[in-house]
Amino acid sequence: MDRIFSKSEDRHGQYLIYGILLAGVALRLVGLNASALWYDEAFSVVITRQSLLEMVYRLATNISPPGWEILLWFATRLFGYTELSARIVPFLASIATLWVAYRLARELALPPVRQVVALTLLALLPYQFWIAAEVRMYAVYALLYTLGVLWALQGRWLGLGAVMGLMLWFHNTAVFYVPALFLVALLWHPRDWKKIVGAALLAGVAWLPWLPVFFSQAREQIPGFPRFTPSHLAVNLAAAFFADTLKKGWQLFGFLAILLSSIIAIWKTARLGWGWLTRRNESLNESDPVILREETRSSAFLMLVVLVPFGLLALFSILFQNVLWYRTLSPAVPAWVLWLLPTLVLQKSVRRLAGLARIILPALWTIVMIVALVGWSPASRGSNLHEIADLMKDEWQSGDIVYHATGTTAVLFGFYLPDAPHFLLNEKSVVGSAITEVVGFNAPEAGLENISYLRAWVVWSHDEVTQKMKERVDERMAEYVKDCQIIDRMYYWQHWTTEIYLCRKAE
Repeated sequence: MDRIFSKSEDRHGQYLIYGILLAGVALRLVGLNASALWYDEAFSVVITRQSLLEMVYRLATNISPPGWEILLWFATRLFGYTELSARIVPFLASIATLWVAYRLARELALPPVRQVVALTLLALLPYQFWIAAEVRMYAVYALLYTLGVLWALQGRWLGLGAVMGLMLWFHNTAVFYVPALFLVALLWHPRDWKKIVGAALLAGVAWLPWLPVFFSQAREQIPGFPRFTPSHLAVNLAAAFFADTLKKGWQLFGFLAILLSSIIAIWKTARLGWGWLTRRNESLNESDPVILREETRSSAFLMLVVLVPFGLLALFSILFQNVLWYRTLSPAVPAWVLWLLPTLVLQKSVRRLAGLARIILPALWTIVMIVALVGWSPASRGSNLHEIADLMKDEWQSGDIVYHATGTTAVLFGFYLPDAPHFLLNEKSVVGSAITEVVGFNAPEAGLENISYLRAWVVWSHDEVTQKMKERVDERMAEYVKDCQIIDRMYYWQHWTTEIYLCRKAE
């Protein structure tokens, strides 16, 4: 069942693979500029207006290293300072990840049918669409890790060292992924241990300038993050594959598809390993132990590059601070898809699980994928901000100002209305002036009653992270907007509702 292409059909099989890759590119291209930016994206874009050294210095107070913003700094100067130009890098990184995943599948000698299923799934996963159009580091982060997995398998030690170093500069959770690359490289190439250690040292030396900042950031408690719980794990694991496309009960089905497939993949890897050790396996001829060994190695390799970082993230989240999010799982997803394939394309060796693995799981994945693709809307990431910004531009009058409850919307609306005067509620908080000061955006703090204006566009984002401060912010903002006209609301997935009011100053 594993082979769908005969030798005479190999060329046609390659055409099918390339067709899938092109479909993945087309689907990512369709939604590339469909949505407005949201806060995190605006933060990354706006901060690149500073000089390179000043930007890096300011990012030391952020919760992530500056690798992504450095890359974006050069991209905006090369392609321009627009939504579309800022999205070129993640778009290209997502396409490159598809190709690297294909090369990894070939390097692991996965049979053609598994290559087809893997690339189809990876090409169609909604979260992959999401990060391809998001001006954040996650598409590049996933590319780096997938490339590291490939080079660890191929024994390209200089490239592996460079990838590990870059990952450490792109996201702090790379400290959970780099050990996985180091481990699989050692296990697969034990005779090259000196070169592998050298590659790790190269990555460490490259990271040294940021290391003191990393420890400082690691000690900070990230505000507003919930505790690690089973429900949190279920929601975020499903989101790492399907983004926001699964609503209500469908999210549970998405989680179950991933969980059951992972359990069966672990079982199959263990069974293959036992079969190789004892030279017994129902699906393979005992006279051909080489095939059994290679299949065992491929399955074990993928299991390690998925479960090692996942396990470290989960352990740290349980013992210290929760760091396991759909975002931080982004690098593992391409390898995860390859690893889950035996549960969707099965051999006779899984006869005992035939009912579950051969019928239920593929059907479950098919149904969930259909629901996810139907529910995908590329415009939903940025809510209706485009329409609101256009309305404000069209209706703008002399004497108007924009007044913000938090710095998150000040940075965001500042990107779309750069010439408008922006003001910020004068309440000290981590989502207040701390944000506008980091990105270098001018939004003076003041009470609305102390500002001279004729009309105020009041942007009230309900994203205050401490309850005591939230109560104070809500009390003041409710007083400001009580006689105002509500213009619209913005709803963001897993983020706070934002209300826009138009207020006229009393005579």
